Amino acid sequence: KLHKFVAKYRELSAEFKPGNLKLVLRMEHSALTELFNALSAGQLRSARAWVESPLFNRREAPLRLFDYLAECRNQDSSISQKDAIEYVFDSNKGDVTLLRHEMSTLSKLLRDFLVWQEMNQMPGQHEWLLLRTMRKMGLGKNFQLATREAEKALSRAENQTIDRHLLAFRLGTEQYEWEEGQKRGREFPFAPLHAELDNWYAGQLLQLACTEQSRQNIRRDEVSRSASNQRLDELLNLLPTKPHQNIPG
Repeated sequence: KLHKFVAKYRELSAEFKPGNLKLVLRMEHSALTELFNALSAGQLRSARAWVESPLFNRREAPLRLFDYLAECRNQDSSISQKDAIEYVFDSNKGDVTLLRHEMSTLSKLLRDFLVWQEMNQMPGQHEWLLLRTMRKMGLGKNFQLATREAEKALSRAENQTIDRHLLAFRLGTEQYEWEEGQKRGREFPFAPLHAELDNWYAGQLLQLACTEQSRQNIRRDEVSRSASNQRLDELLNLLPTKPHQNIPG
């Protein structure tokens, strides 16, 4: 019995010596764990496909670490440094330093996934970037196809927001850059592009003012409310086209 106790004591001592215990705490409260646990079930499935894809990751260890964290999450079990090393690496080939490296790698993969997901949720972002890429590559037929897709994006219901004006400005700029590159001598469309920027800027200012006034209403700050209204009027009146006069509400 004493021999069994000594063997178990040595095993526990190796796992929880100061350096290793520090990593256990880091894993439990690390940026990776915070990020991983914040993913919804749907995001978790998509994120695994992202990590598994050879386009973004050609190594097995980050995927195995992902699966280990998913297993801990699904079983509501705590993260163990010893178990993580055994799960991620072949026996006797992993250590604390390698595990820390894989944690950093997986964190970057997940952050890239979330950026890609967020970009896809921004109306018109895909169409604008496609148009920009085709223009830079000088692909005429594909540029025309991308132009039609961008025009459809501008007319979609979900894009009828203040940010539509910024998208229209970007698309208009790409159209001009394309024609300039083709040496067609088109006159620079300053007025329409300027109007789109004015409209977008005015909308952003009004949204900012609404946020500030809501905050002041909660605090019953009449003096600050009056001052912010004055600053807003001064800024909006600097815009030559006075776009705020045509924005409903």
